[in-house]
Amino acid sequence: MGDRLYEPTDRPYNGLRIPGTLLRQIIHLDMDAFYASVEQRDDPSLKGQPVIVVMGLDASHRHGAVATASYEARKFGVHSAMPVIKARRLCPQGIFLPVRLDYYRQVSRQILEIFARYTSLIEPVSIDESYLDVTGNPRDAADIARALKQEIKTELNLTATAGVGPNKFLAKLASGMQKPDGLTVVRPDQVQEFLRELPVEKILGIGPVTQKKLNALGISTIGQLAAFDRIKLKERFGKLGLQFHEFANGVDLRPVVPDRAHVQISRETTLGSGAQKAAGSNLPPSLMQLLAPMAADIEGHLEKEGHSARTVTLKIQLENQHPMTRSRTVSGTVWQREALLEIARSLLDKVNLKGTRVRRIGLSVSNLVSREDPNQPQLFN
Repeated sequence: MGDRLYEPTDRPYNGLRIPGTLLRQIIHLDMDAFYASVEQRDDPSLKGQPVIVVMGLDASHRHGAVATASYEARKFGVHSAMPVIKARRLCPQGIFLPVRLDYYRQVSRQILEIFARYTSLIEPVSIDESYLDVTGNPRDAADIARALKQEIKTELNLTATAGVGPNKFLAKLASGMQKPDGLTVVRPDQVQEFLRELPVEKILGIGPVTQKKLNALGISTIGQLAAFDRIKLKERFGKLGLQFHEFANGVDLRPVVPDRAHVQISRETTLGSGAQKAAGSNLPPSLMQLLAPMAADIEGHLEKEGHSARTVTLKIQLENQHPMTRSRTVSGTVWQREALLEIARSLLDKVNLKGTRVRRIGLSVSNLVSREDPNQPQLFN
């Protein structure tokens, strides 16, 4: 797909400023249907087929949750976090495959190695998504994004979608504009034009409940939010109101934090509308299937850094409610996925799910310590 530019291409990216913030060159890069694309790459017979990669897939192919669906499968309404039994009903001709998380991690490391050719400021958000700060690179960020996409395609036979902007918020928004295999570049002096007509729910942290409250104030677009009185927003939404106003004006000072020693490691997933209904029965096994790959990913990061965790936190957001967390701090430490899931299950048991729908669920660990510390015994050795 062609690039989408929000500034004439003959104008330089460097040297421009947004009022109230520092100019940076940030790339957000998101792999396209990552798990399914890896499977299609490795087995040419799957090219063009509706491939559905499933977490917790059993022999009957009736249990589990969709991790990733290829774009061919998405045409039938299949999406991540959907129960496999519903995915099979929507797409009976689909090819259902089990998750190979350890293998996908290997491919992810290859992608990170490509990123490292251009910058050391790389912040992986998940196994298939990262922010890169290329401010110190003399090349234009848009050119770097094109080069990254091409090198990933040439060396790994995979496609990625990239967004370029002067901060993380704008780069992330941009990367969602042209999937798959797209590139959207938001130049600093075109930020207002880019944001003006986008729906307000595109802003990080604005879910259905907050959206309704903003709509009641006459705010349905980001442009309207940007023009709204920030003091009134603070009175209505607290500090979040100020953050919403900054984002709406294209301001985001969050740095790109390299994937080094973590204070906390967290993973989350949002359930689509179909998954909300499916989760209405609130069967913990289906939610545990969503938590399993998160636990495995956290285990991988802890293993790489030689860390264990003292605290495990479950984050869950029910429909029309604010997110809630449940935490457990253990007497020793924990790092293996089985132990993380066992704690997550005990935390999930403390949440009243009766008659509700789950919108978002996540798992995190904190209070990290070195495994070499002899005073920190591990659980589940």
